[in-house]
Amino acid sequence: MQRIDTLTALRAFAAAALVYYHQQGVFIPVSYNGAYALGVSFFFVLSGFILCLNYGALRSPRTVGRFMLARFARLYPVHLFTFVLFGLAFAPDIFFNPDYRGPLLTNAVLLHSWVPVFGYVYAMNPVSWSISDEFFFYLIFPFASSARSLSWIVVGALAATIVALLVAEHFDASIADMTAKPWEYSPVELALHSPIMRVAEFITGIWFARLYSAGTLSRHITRYATALELACVGAVILYGALSTRLATSMIAVGHPLLGIWLQNSAGLFVFGALMLVVAHQAGAVSRVLRSRLLVFLGETSFCLYMVHVIIIQYMNLNHVLADHAWWMRFAVATSLAYVGSFLIWRTVEVPMRRLILWRPRRATPAPVAKVTVEERPRRVAAGGR
Repeated sequence: MQRIDTLTALRAFAAAALVYYHQQGVFIPVSYNGAYALGVSFFFVLSGFILCLNYGALRSPRTVGRFMLARFARLYPVHLFTFVLFGLAFAPDIFFNPDYRGPLLTNAVLLHSWVPVFGYVYAMNPVSWSISDEFFFYLIFPFASSARSLSWIVVGALAATIVALLVAEHFDASIADMTAKPWEYSPVELALHSPIMRVAEFITGIWFARLYSAGTLSRHITRYATALELACVGAVILYGALSTRLATSMIAVGHPLLGIWLQNSAGLFVFGALMLVVAHQAGAVSRVLRSRLLVFLGETSFCLYMVHVIIIQYMNLNHVLADHAWWMRFAVATSLAYVGSFLIWRTVEVPMRRLILWRPRRATPAPVAKVTVEERPRRVAAGGR
């Protein structure tokens, strides 16, 4: 597997943004800013980028099988652990409630985001919808990775997404509170969480990975590495600052679903460009990203993502430290999220991945000793002993 520490470190920033995002209006007394949710889109693009670098084109059933097993080992143990943890923390009886059999089953097998219904998408651990999308991406990866002209697929995926959103708006453009009708079709869930609407981000990541592997831009990128890294970071920040205004503008002209998608997904090329440049590890920003702490936080970022909302919601619903200042609750929740992520990474993710991917080593026959000229027995002279 190809390891690029700078990309691993970027995961730490995306996860931290989401930890902050989910504490807005809960512990942090600030106005809601949806830009911090862009960490999910970043993860989708990064997933396509990294998988393309590590696996290339999957053309045989054997390589596809190994790929799917590796991805199962990466996602499922932590998903199952947080699935059970969420149920035990908030509603232990839900496991035995026949009314929730459908949402529980689809969540357990990572199909829940495929159903554009609030009660399904957010069943159990709310953030797990994104790995349900990832599961869909893994299924299409063998086809996308083997495609010759990926540029047209990216364009087609974007065009199909926009057309689908416009068609969905024609039938139902309501963006009312989804919790009011949790078991009915929600156009917002379709635009935000359906893997069909988010697959363009994943494919774009594959496209940028191919561009990186081709090396046609490498000489120019390494020559102006620091300037390009800073420009890409600035572009990400600028898109985050403008994303909410973009959504508001589209809603004002009668395209709310398209606006929601643009706010949450339209930064795919900005993220891809950042990955392309930073993957060369040639500039000043890359030197900072290669620090051991950031790389380590990147390695544990998946566990942080999967556990942080459970901790935040538990503290909020049970009024933990409710009499203390907001910054104290924020600091405790954030600290517990990072400590919890390390424990889950160390005790669940790493050992379970090793166990699932473990294969017995084949016994290799001992090498046959070769007799050299010096080792051949000398002929004894006549008459000697």
